[in-house]
Amino acid sequence: MPQKKALSVVPTARLTGLERAVDDFMAGVRAKGGSARTEDYYLAVLGRVFLPWCQGAGITEPGQLDQRALNAFNGELLGRTGAGGRPLAKASIASYLRGVRRFLLWTQEAGLTPARLRVQMVQVPRKVLDTLSRQEITTMEAAADGERDRLIIRVLGDCGVRLGELLTLEASSLVEEGRDRYLKVKGKGSRERLVPVKPSLYARLKRSSEQGRPAECHTTRIFI
Repeated sequence: MPQKKALSVVPTARLTGLERAVDDFMAGVRAKGGSARTEDYYLAVLGRVFLPWCQGAGITEPGQLDQRALNAFNGELLGRTGAGGRPLAKASIASYLRGVRRFLLWTQEAGLTPARLRVQMVQVPRKVLDTLSRQEITTMEAAADGERDRLIIRVLGDCGVRLGELLTLEASSLVEEGRDRYLKVKGKGSRERLVPVKPSLYARLKRSSEQGRPAECHTTRIFI
């Protein structure tokens, strides 16, 4: 697996104090053993959004960050446009600000910035999501090619697991407790939880895990 590139292409001796602080923060993120997605998230937010803005604002040291600067960063994000000249979505802005807020908390714990500083979060409108009806899920399942694809549609539709959680299901993920049936899934942060599953779907998954995979398969995952 190729090693990740460093956050900055500038030699360490030439890093600004703020860039060095971001590097130290990222080292802490890696030391916690989090997922690659978590690391990529902070690299994107801090390396491609926050640091370039700070550079443009003449901020090179953590101690230069004050409430006025943080508020100006919020304002710049709120006025920024994305593809097609449309304003950035509030959800995207909130995602950037969460990463910066976590970094700011780290600098405060390290004594690099005053404890009174706060990243002002934006309100993200709550939307009622459109969901598939039972009939639509059944129609999709009927149109799928093969039992494997039909099972994927049915598990996603009935159990509400994430795609990444579905792809890591193994035979050991099928759990029986008395008359109840569950899927043991591993979610964000490697946290495990039990998801109820109908006995009929459970039986199909069990049959697929035992008989539905190629003989030369060298993985225990249900969905290849």
